[in-house]
Amino acid sequence: MDGGNYTKLISIHCFNWLKDQKTGFQAAYDLLKPGGEAAFLFGLQSPYYDGIIETGNHPKYNSYLKDADYCIPESYRDNYDSSNYKKMLEDIGFQIVHCMDEIKEDILPSDQEFKDIFYSVCPLVKHLPEHLKEEFKNDLFENILKHNGRSKAGLPIHRCRKVEIFVRKEK
Repeated sequence: MDGGNYTKLISIHCFNWLKDQKTGFQAAYDLLKPGGEAAFLFGLQSPYYDGIIETGNHPKYNSYLKDADYCIPESYRDNYDSSNYKKMLEDIGFQIVHCMDEIKEDILPSDQEFKDIFYSVCPLVKHLPEHLKEEFKNDLFENILKHNGRSKAGLPIHRCRKVEIFVRKEK
């Protein structure tokens, strides 16, 4: 395919949800016109993934989650860094303009907001019976928090290694 219809593509916190990220990047490449540019930002490593694995494997939940997809990205499973993505994107045909990973730290304003954010994106919730959902939410919070800790003011912290990528499709 010579080129798609788009000159710009931006993806924020989406590619970490893809099982086959290379296919996703190929689709982005195919959507772009020659000379088109794309920017991607997504998490590589996060205690969120440790938290859902630990919580989901707990005996009180695991019988409900036998066939559940935990949506753990290959970047977490295989401990990717930016070099993995540089190679993947170059193999597709992108020119790398910028690609780096770094640790980002976010201090959330309250325990409740921390719980709500991570519970809202957890793919396991839909597999649980209603009577266990609130307990699961609290356990998930505790399991993620134990990997992150709290700020000096006592607020929950989330630390995540993220990758920023800016690419251009060759003309």
